[in-house]
Amino acid sequence: METTGLLGDNMLWPHVINISWFFSVFYSFFFSNIVVGQLVSITLSGVSAFLIYVLVKKILVKPVAVFAALVFQAIPAYWLYSVINAPESFFLVFLLGAVICYYDALYTVNDTFTRNYFFLGLSLLLLFLANMVRPVGIIWVIVIVLFAIFGLSNRRRPFKHLLAMTAIFAVTFSILSAAAVPIYRVFYGVDWAPAAVLQNYSLATGTSVTTGGAYNAQVRNETDTLFNQKHVPLDERYTRITQRMSQITRTNLKAIERTGVTAFLWHKTKNYMDENYGADWLFYNINGKSKASKEFAKNILPFASVYAVIYFGLFLGLTALAIVAQLLLMFKKRALSNRRINLMFYSALALDGFFLSAMLPEVQGRYHIILYLPLVVLLALGAQLFSRTNRKEFTI
Repeated sequence: METTGLLGDNMLWPHVINISWFFSVFYSFFFSNIVVGQLVSITLSGVSAFLIYVLVKKILVKPVAVFAALVFQAIPAYWLYSVINAPESFFLVFLLGAVICYYDALYTVNDTFTRNYFFLGLSLLLLFLANMVRPVGIIWVIVIVLFAIFGLSNRRRPFKHLLAMTAIFAVTFSILSAAAVPIYRVFYGVDWAPAAVLQNYSLATGTSVTTGGAYNAQVRNETDTLFNQKHVPLDERYTRITQRMSQITRTNLKAIERTGVTAFLWHKTKNYMDENYGADWLFYNINGKSKASKEFAKNILPFASVYAVIYFGLFLGLTALAIVAQLLLMFKKRALSNRRINLMFYSALALDGFFLSAMLPEVQGRYHIILYLPLVVLLALGAQLFSRTNRKEFTI
């Protein structure tokens, strides 16, 4: 594909080819067809719900775990989005698998240290695979490091042991992340662009005042123009793109100063938290392809879009109430155990980390899918307060 030119400017963003490769694994077992991709995406969304159940059941009671899984599975925007070939389906399965394995490695008492290191290694692998789809794994690593340092005492694992294991995990993943592009080059045999190219492009787009940090056609066209200068050596083209994106970012930052940082961040937050992404992507994929699809897009999708926004608003409101209830109980003696406070702290850190990190690069509505995970856990913690087995011990 590289020699024939079929890769095109995808050489600048290897995650696009990574996503294609994940789907191709399933195509190789069946056949290359969009329906297979849709079935894979739908199945993986169900797997994500099951993994949420497994994760929550490890730390809370079974009814609450079922509740958490159902709340996630019923999110209208993600349900609509998963009907098409959704890359986030792979991302969530890999990330949830990494979290579960990490929990089993550090917070579950295993028979031997071999099992601990096995789960730790498996967690690293799954997190690297998640990073191949959406490169935000480092945010979760920062969260677990902060949690290991500032989390309340845990009788299951000594502080020094937790900190040492977390440090090993964090350093190893950081090395793997830094070596990601060279690993891709060996795996695919393609001279992918250095990571700095994608990073600078994402910053140039993410600081665009005119689009509120969302996709900017002008920035993309400039990138394509520079890349398609075939008479220029490839490495030189990569350098020129990086330099041009840096110039655009500096210009954008001056524009943000003129128009106001608060106004820009508010515009960008609305783009990032747009819950219409499911209906929008489904409309983009089906509109005009048949009479039935036109009728569906005209009559059903508008209702689905409104329903998605209402559902997400209720989801956020109930989660906020759950957080407030637990904060109030923290001031009541023995109302919340150290482990429950730790879990709330851990989930809030993840929520803040993923949200704040999104304020730098390019944003799309579908990128906030990752926020569903800490939100579901925080809501589950609130639901646990109403459980008859509220006193059940759990291990964070």
